[in-house]
Amino acid sequence: MSFVHRLCKKVFGKTFIWKRLKQIKFLIKVRFNKIAYSMEMELPLRLGKNNPNKIFYLIGYYQTEWFVEQGVISTWLDFMPQVLYALSKGYVPIIDMLNNYKPMMLDEKNRGRINAWDLYFSQPQNDYTLEEALNSEKVIFGKDQTNISLSDDIKWSNIPLADTDFNICQEMLKYGNLSKTIVQNGDSFIRKNFPSGKKILGISFRREFEQLHYFNSWITPPGTHIVRTTLSELVETIKKVLKEIKYDKFFFIADDREAYDVVKRLFGDKCLYSERPVRHSFMDNKPIPLDRKDLIYVEYDKRDDDCMLREMEYMTDVYILSKCDSLLSAGGSADLFAYLLNNKKYENVIQLRDK
Repeated sequence: MSFVHRLCKKVFGKTFIWKRLKQIKFLIKVRFNKIAYSMEMELPLRLGKNNPNKIFYLIGYYQTEWFVEQGVISTWLDFMPQVLYALSKGYVPIIDMLNNYKPMMLDEKNRGRINAWDLYFSQPQNDYTLEEALNSEKVIFGKDQTNISLSDDIKWSNIPLADTDFNICQEMLKYGNLSKTIVQNGDSFIRKNFPSGKKILGISFRREFEQLHYFNSWITPPGTHIVRTTLSELVETIKKVLKEIKYDKFFFIADDREAYDVVKRLFGDKCLYSERPVRHSFMDNKPIPLDRKDLIYVEYDKRDDDCMLREMEYMTDVYILSKCDSLLSAGGSADLFAYLLNNKKYENVIQLRDK
């Protein structure tokens, strides 16, 4: 044992030095090698002695420009084509968000402790764990380029989809569906709140885009994240659709507290919704300045693991949306994912068009 090792052990303790040595070993074996070789050339790296007859394809290490800013559904859309690519090559795909952190999917305190992917989705194949893969003889760190092609309709959540996009996405769902916890929570809400024998209209409204466009946010450059409707226009559309389709109740999902308050006040018990923390993008129908985080995120971080809980509750709402009888889409990836989960069982799909 070197002098430095003995000194560190004496000062910091055995546990500290062992953890640091493991971190250094991981850095050398994984982070350097995957950048130098694995990603571009697809040369399997030897990280251990396990599973000599399998080639593991780890997904999540390739970080795009939008990697950190991606939410749950955007991450699914980014990762699942890589899964299909790995399967087409005969690899065993495993999604690693234990060693790859996204703040929109996991609280900082759980960074490196929880594989965030497993909170929201199933792994492509459950025969092998991430730990087994990271100690196997043949490991490839996946890249962003695949042979899977999806149109811009997916990117901007334009539904209904063309058959080509729809079929690829259904294959993606086959290997990355919602987690059992989210499905169970959604089914529990439906049993308790959906009237027996009644048809329910699902409505999704993304109001944040209007706020971001108003302040010329870098997230919404011209032509992106379009505003499909305003709150007042949505209210009139809901009245019209309920009258035409003759559904007594609707399940409402939104990303803005004022939108919930207005719709609940106007429609009363016709409006079904789940209780979860959401942004405050507007106040008195005026957009809240983007630098007023104290007003925008006033409902956030009131619970332990709040980020994780918020996103799981959001995905539970998306699942419930997929179980409604028809869909009124006012913009956002929640509508797209619900449409995919529903697998063309909606009686009607109504998407409000660009403003």
